[in-house]
Amino acid sequence: MIRISQTIEVSHVDITRKANYYKRRFNSPDGLTLYQLYEIAEDLDIIFHSGSFGEMKGAYYYIERTKHIILSNTLSEIEEAFVLSHELGHAIFHRTQTCFFNQRYAMAFKPRMEREADEFSAKILLPSQIPIDELSYYTLYQLASLYNVPAELMRIKLDLPK
Repeated sequence: MIRISQTIEVSHVDITRKANYYKRRFNSPDGLTLYQLYEIAEDLDIIFHSGSFGEMKGAYYYIERTKHIILSNTLSEIEEAFVLSHELGHAIFHRTQTCFFNQRYAMAFKPRMEREADEFSAKILLPSQIPIDELSYYTLYQLASLYNVPAELMRIKLDLPK
């Protein structure tokens, strides 16, 4: 028998609350580090797998009541933090779903679960507020570099169109 499960849309408030919970837990209001992300994964009893998977940067899957995250071994540290936080978003909000991370989706056409995981990633890796003077002085790419995140993540944080 094949079981098809439906997912419930996660609200922006729920995503913000969960990201803020982890920021408070680690006393990191400016965003979590890669090490702290791995601590969250350990607390969630996630099993890790690593390898080279072509265009796929990461994946989350749930099988036999066990959570798994796959991470490409070709990621830079910045990409690894982004992909890991994205996959943690799936582990937290889409626990029983299988989700693959690749960059083929344009932001406007990403499936809902992918947009939710991206939003969680942006909220957990970046400060809640970016100083207004930085917003007016730096370009999107400079801000991303300043905060050590991919430009796509900064675009999500600032709610800018692609």
